[in-house]
Amino acid sequence: MRFLIVCVIILRVPDLLAQVSPAYKDVIFTEYFRRTSGWTASDATISVPLPSGKTIWLMGDSYIDNYNPADNTIPCLFQVRNSMLVQDILNPQDFITILDNAQTGVNRTPVKLQNNDTTYFWPGHGYAKGDTAITFWQQYSGADYTHVKNYVAKVYTPSFTDASGIKELTPLSLPAEFEFGTSVVVDSSAHFIYAYGFKKDWIVFRPLLARFSMDQDVLAPWEFFDGAGWTHDVNAVQQIMASTNDYVSPSYSVLKLQNKYYMISQDIGFLTCGLGRNICSWESNAPEGPFTNKKLLYTIEDKYKGEYMITYNATAHPEFIKNNELLISYNVNGTCTNYCGDPFNNRYDADLYRPKFIRVPLDFIDPTLNIPDPVFPNPPITDVTGENATKKISVYPNPSESNSVTINLENWKTTLGVRIRVTNIYGQTVLEEETRHSLKTIELTGSGLFFLTIQCDNEYHVEKIIIQ
Repeated sequence: MRFLIVCVIILRVPDLLAQVSPAYKDVIFTEYFRRTSGWTASDATISVPLPSGKTIWLMGDSYIDNYNPADNTIPCLFQVRNSMLVQDILNPQDFITILDNAQTGVNRTPVKLQNNDTTYFWPGHGYAKGDTAITFWQQYSGADYTHVKNYVAKVYTPSFTDASGIKELTPLSLPAEFEFGTSVVVDSSAHFIYAYGFKKDWIVFRPLLARFSMDQDVLAPWEFFDGAGWTHDVNAVQQIMASTNDYVSPSYSVLKLQNKYYMISQDIGFLTCGLGRNICSWESNAPEGPFTNKKLLYTIEDKYKGEYMITYNATAHPEFIKNNELLISYNVNGTCTNYCGDPFNNRYDADLYRPKFIRVPLDFIDPTLNIPDPVFPNPPITDVTGENATKKISVYPNPSESNSVTINLENWKTTLGVRIRVTNIYGQTVLEEETRHSLKTIELTGSGLFFLTIQCDNEYHVEKIIIQ
């Protein structure tokens, strides 16, 4: 996890547009990351799509196993300094946890220089090149998280099931004050790969840009944008925001959509509950900016026991665009109340350190955007007993003018017990129960948009419900 330890200073932020955002919590993806074995919790949550249709998720300090389903808790101390997850296109609810399975304890950390290394690696972004994923990692040391070097890890992706698939971990020839690879854009029309990064400026982070040809190896020399053009001198690099009043967090995203470039970042909250809850976008006609038109996309409202959670490092995942809506994750890290007085013996709620996901309509970011869905389907609805009957779910009336709707579970083996869970747009559970009947009527309180999650064994299906 990335910490910024400073005195809390309230920065003056320019007024954002007053238009109300239609963004909402994506309970499907949030539920995918509520794992009970293997990887169970972490931060970072940076995705790298592969040509095979799979996705590699790069994670920070991670909890592995040791989950207690009785109270949804994990130990207070994480087990490894980083991990990776492989998600399958055909079964996106299933993940493979990537660790160094030849080792034990913290040495199971997959990205490391050697066993028992006192430095540690946290992920940036990456891209795929044939059967190899090029991923960027940053090396840190000490309790003050001093940045040491930029690294590239080359991962052989076919049959990637453990750390043996990591074939190289090589430092880049960059000064320690720069971190590059925070976000990557593969621009096939320009034939460049753009590696976005930042430099810390007192208590904020200035976004920077490097590039290299798609034909060259990532370890060959790069070019850097100096505010007017491209240079091989990294020390001449300049920020790509139009205004020095704008800045990014240590993890941010840039994506190219319909020949424009969009930057997504969360405000900096200095790891203090209640601060830095705004997720914003900027836009530019060129990869090097200047990025302008700051727009508020979403304000994080997650609370635990009535207290705002610590949130940070929102990241976009354009490969999961659906219905012209962009998927964005953000990290949570407990609250300002310490629930781990004795970190070596206490446990705490796993959802205090699991990523959360939202959807933002792209035409809210820019009214001209209309992006077709990439090929990444919903979880297939198949019979959990292996029979060929296709499961179907219908909800009626929907929209409903009353608070009552009926759920029809066709070809679901309800004798096994089907879990029904309804959440509101803030991700709060408003109803949760189990049924063994194919027809189930539920009563909801209030009006608006709700999300119905149907779970049987390890299968999930989500439907929207509108109460008028």
